[in-house]
Amino acid sequence: MYVYELIRDWRSRMGLPALSEKIKPVDLEEAFHNGNWVEAEFGNVDLGHRDREQRLVRIATAKAQQPSAPYTECFAGNRHELKAYYRLIDSKGEKVNPDSILHGHRERTIGRMKKCQLVLAIQDTTDLDFSERLHCNGLGDIGKNQTGAVSQGLKMHSCLAVSEKGLPLGVLKTQIYASHYDETKKAQDRPIEEKESYRWLTTIDDLKEATEYLPETELIAVGDRESDIFELFDYRRRKAPRVHLLVRAKHNRCLEENSRKLFDHLDHLPVMAQARIEVPRQREKKSKPSKPGRVALPARTAHVDVKWDKVTLSPPDTPQTRDLQPVEIYALSVVERHPPEGAKALRWVLLTTVTICSRKEALRCLRWYTMRWRIEEWHRVLKSGCHIESHQHHTADRLGRAISIDAVIAWRVMLLALLGREVPEMPCELLFSSWECRLLETLQPLVAPETMTGEKNCAWESP
Repeated sequence: MYVYELIRDWRSRMGLPALSEKIKPVDLEEAFHNGNWVEAEFGNVDLGHRDREQRLVRIATAKAQQPSAPYTECFAGNRHELKAYYRLIDSKGEKVNPDSILHGHRERTIGRMKKCQLVLAIQDTTDLDFSERLHCNGLGDIGKNQTGAVSQGLKMHSCLAVSEKGLPLGVLKTQIYASHYDETKKAQDRPIEEKESYRWLTTIDDLKEATEYLPETELIAVGDRESDIFELFDYRRRKAPRVHLLVRAKHNRCLEENSRKLFDHLDHLPVMAQARIEVPRQREKKSKPSKPGRVALPARTAHVDVKWDKVTLSPPDTPQTRDLQPVEIYALSVVERHPPEGAKALRWVLLTTVTICSRKEALRCLRWYTMRWRIEEWHRVLKSGCHIESHQHHTADRLGRAISIDAVIAWRVMLLALLGREVPEMPCELLFSSWECRLLETLQPLVAPETMTGEKNCAWESP
């Protein structure tokens, strides 16, 4: 039996509450000055048994107090709590999975999103290297090292909700999976559902579901060049028109009724605006056989020219896409004409479904894209702060459950770090207990000033 929604207001006609009323608005301040924040973020879950749900809160509380420590050290020698942790992570129950563990935090995140007029839903994928875990089952391929050997690990595709001002609101979704390269199959011969890139489309489904709870909030799905997939533009148009896209272009696509391709068309447009982008310092990278190295560069300000136009993208001439309809979209060109010596010129082409008809709208889209680095910062907190690649579990499923707990803790650590950097005058008592504040005041003279100011990963400034 199939049930279709024929009337959108059927819930109110039947006397049922609207979906938007099921999740209440939540102030972001509760995430950092609420002493019971762990219970608020993890408490509303369904793991099949009340004991498991309470156990999850205790585990997250212990880990939150020592984010960089392994779980075996978080319980201060309490073997009963450590055993309870392993029982949860090793659980065979279908309800104990990453989605269930994140369910309560996802609802709180949507509640925080309801307080915003516009939210950036930033997608990205990162590799988790478990090559040293010799007896771990369920791992996949994450790349090749300098000798050509394939590294073993997992991939994590996530969606992080960020306010227009850049404050992280929470983790909407994570997909932790094993990838297996098959060089015998050509990507263009497979439907999108069989490709790894399909994860970008499933996130759009997840955002569409979130819009049911956010009738007054505008969602912008932001992605890097990996998300430049024609099927993504087509899928969003057909399935989730309320979710907008902002994607950095990778392919020089053909345009309808235009002899020039996308990049060439934008290059021939006159400069319409100028902006300044704060580029963070670049660390030195050693060269690899497949990729050249990079010298270390200090932070700088990039002066860029901005152009934009409404274009119609033609579908690629592949068996899977040639029958799709062309897509109308706005293209935004950002080019640095005079980079410093030794620095690579900044050059972006952004594709968005958001209307761009003025300089103000163009610069606003540019500012949104600079917020994409927030998810890179979150990945860095996960890896260097929570040390998720040091977990010693022996199956991919167990690793996925442990990392899901870390994902929420890393979000809060990142939020506190950003608040300390952007609002240094905030009272210490809002974030820490009285004894923690006294300890920090005692240690402050011993900390070098440059380590306290923090480092901006990416900022944007209008002319």
